[in-house]
Amino acid sequence: MDAVQLFRHALEQWENRNLGDRQQVYALTKELEAHCTTGTNLYVIDMQPDDPLSFRSDTLVENVDLKGDQSSLGSYPDQEYVKRDVIPFYLDVKENGRVSWLRMKSVIQGHYAVYDRLLLPIEEHGKVRWTLSITKTRVLVPPKPNLRQLTDRQQDILFLLSQGLSSKETAQRMGISHRTVEHQISAVKRKLGTKNVTQAVALFVGSALIE
Repeated sequence: MDAVQLFRHALEQWENRNLGDRQQVYALTKELEAHCTTGTNLYVIDMQPDDPLSFRSDTLVENVDLKGDQSSLGSYPDQEYVKRDVIPFYLDVKENGRVSWLRMKSVIQGHYAVYDRLLLPIEEHGKVRWTLSITKTRVLVPPKPNLRQLTDRQQDILFLLSQGLSSKETAQRMGISHRTVEHQISAVKRKLGTKNVTQAVALFVGSALIE
């Protein structure tokens, strides 16, 4: 399922179930786990503490791992992210008992991330006790690489590759040999610490977008 399909399915299940206790909440999450594909994370957030930094997270599915130590929001390594892009939305769900479905753009531990997030409040005795959190990551760019270590020629090669040219077509466009392009690509991968040319191009494009 894509994000829209998954979120609509979760909303439908949330609306049609009587989620009055923890056992019923986890029965729902068990059903949702089967639909959590690449890029999807699924958490149950315990919102019973008064201090949001004490909210605890139970990780059920984690296909994108940027959490570090997340036994509570207060222990998360990137507190700037928590206070900017997490706590305000969690508190809105807790205090108003309404669903939150948003496209988020965040910097998380140095990574630039674009993701969809659905927060479903779970009430017990008239108060929101838990929130079911589902995120679907669309873009995740690792910490900004140092492109200054690349030569102008190497950056030109990455630009042409990002336009869909093959290494042979890049060589023709630049008026150099295919072997030279392959040699330069190997040097780029080594400098950027990437496994392949696809990842190198992604870092090159992502870095430009972040700037």
